[in-house]
This record gives sequence, C-alpha cells and structure tokens, in this order.
Amino acid sequence: MLEYLLELVLDGLNRTGRMESAPRLSIITPVFNGEGFIGGCIESVAAQNCAGVEHIVVDGGSTDGTVEILREKAHTHSHLRWISEPDRGQSDAMNKGIAMARAEYIGVLNADDFYEPGALSRIVDTISNLPEPRFIVGVCNVLTVGDELLYVNRPTVPKFENIVVDEQVWPCPVNPAAYFYPKTIHNVVGLYNVDEHQGMDFEFILAAVQAIEPLYIDVVLGNWRHIPGTKTFDSHSDSSIWALKRKIRRAAWKRASLKTKLRTILLLSRHRPYYRLRLAYWDFYNRRAARRRNMGLPANPGSAGSA
Repeated sequence: MLEYLLELVLDGLNRTGRMESAPRLSIITPVFNGEGFIGGCIESVAAQNCAGVEHIVVDGGSTDGTVEILREKAHTHSHLRWISEPDRGQSDAMNKGIAMARAEYIGVLNADDFYEPGALSRIVDTISNLPEPRFIVGVCNVLTVGDELLYVNRPTVPKFENIVVDEQVWPCPVNPAAYFYPKTIHNVVGLYNVDEHQGMDFEFILAAVQAIEPLYIDVVLGNWRHIPGTKTFDSHSDSSIWALKRKIRRAAWKRASLKTKLRTILLLSRHRPYYRLRLAYWDFYNRRAARRRNMGLPANPGSAGSA
C-alpha cells in the first residue's frame, strides 16, 4: 500500500514538475478474476470523457488475465490507477480504494457493470451546485448478461424509514453504479464491513442515509448486469437475500437514533392499512391462481385468449 501511494504521488507530477489538480470524483472498482468484464468496465468510465474523474481498480490478486488487462489499460488511460494484492474480499477491496481516492466524492462500479453515457458529467455538475454534501441517488437499469432490460430501479425516496418499512413501495438503490457520496461519510459511519460479503452495500446505505441527506435525481446513471453464477444472482435465486436483508434491517434499527426510530414508527402506523390491504390482495390473487391451476385453467383469467 505504501509503495502504491508513493507511486500515486509521483504519477501526479506532470511534465513541468507540478502536481496535477485533485479530481472531483473517484470511481472505485473491486475485481477478482474478472478478465471477461474489467476491460469493458474501464472503457465505460473512459468513454464518459468527463474531466476531473479518476478510476481506481483494486484487484484481489487475480490468477486469470485481469492484471495484464489492467497493465495495458493503464498505459492508455492516465486517469486509471490500480493495485493487485490479496485481500479479504470485496468489502476490503472497496476500503482500499477509498483510502486511495483523492476526490471529495466517490462512486463504486463493479467490474461487470457500466455507466449510462453522460452519467459522470451529470454527477460532477450536481456536486458543483450542491450547497452541502448529499448522498446522490439516481435510476439504475437492471440487465441480463445479454444486456436486455429486466426492470428499472427508481429509489425515489431513499430514506431509512421508507426502506425499512416497505422496500417494495420505496425501493432501496440496488447497485452502487447509480449512487455517489462524499468520501468523508465513512468518517461517520465507518468503512464497508469486511465480514459481510453479500449485503455490505445495503448495510452501508442504511447507515449513510441516516448520516447525510439523500438527493434523488430521476436520471438513469448506472447499468447493473444480473449475471447467473454471481453471488448476488444466486442469493436472489435461492431467496437467501431476503433473510440477510431482514438481519441487516434489525441491526440497523438497533443502531438508529431515537429520532429516526420515531419517524419510522410514525410512517409504519400510517402505512400499515395499505400494507395489509396489499397483502390481502396478493393472498386472494394467489389463492385464485392455485384454484384455477387445479382446474387446469390459466392462473390469470386475462391470459386465456392470448397466444
């Protein structure tokens, strides 16, 4: 790490011997054996053509061709910084990237994801016009491995109480490709939990939105590929993600301030009638679908005539 920081200082010296100005935005990419995607990830950031952006790639000691790709890309992209060394997992890699980041704001882009064209310019402009630091959240496209759209994540109210009470009504940001925040927030909520290898993003968000006011912008910023075989895809397939999220919610609730808990209880009391009505509807729908399937009919009456 010390050798890398020394190299970073030396790289920051331009030909006149003066230090380059600090970037406005640091993008951190953790990767391990990601040769199939890391090149495209790097080009995604470079294609933003946004001044004031640095890209930090933290490799966990890959044994495939990842390091060779990083070495080659670094020769052609001056904004790219990278290291390769063993780590304790994705959280540890992100924490290393945070330590290296020189910008006021940071974002995390996983190796198999990419930004929407113009996203980083939009974020830099937004940062420049903010009267105070904010947790900036945008829209995220969720894609298949073939980049077909599965659904669109619009976390319009990314507040603790809303996410905790009903994430279906008030969705949480599903991927860091669509949110950015000041680096100093980690001084308040701590770094990513190196003992959590699946829900560290969700854990961080629940802490961050209590420490800083979120700002939602209704613009697509990131694209998240939902790829079979990845830990996120598998946790959704076997439904283990929901038990993990409940565990993280309970832990976040215990740590929440009294003011936050009171806001959450008030929202829950107002939302409960709607929540119960929705549960009753889905219970009716599922029971009706089961009866129709037992009769050999389509589960949805409206699909009877479709072909």
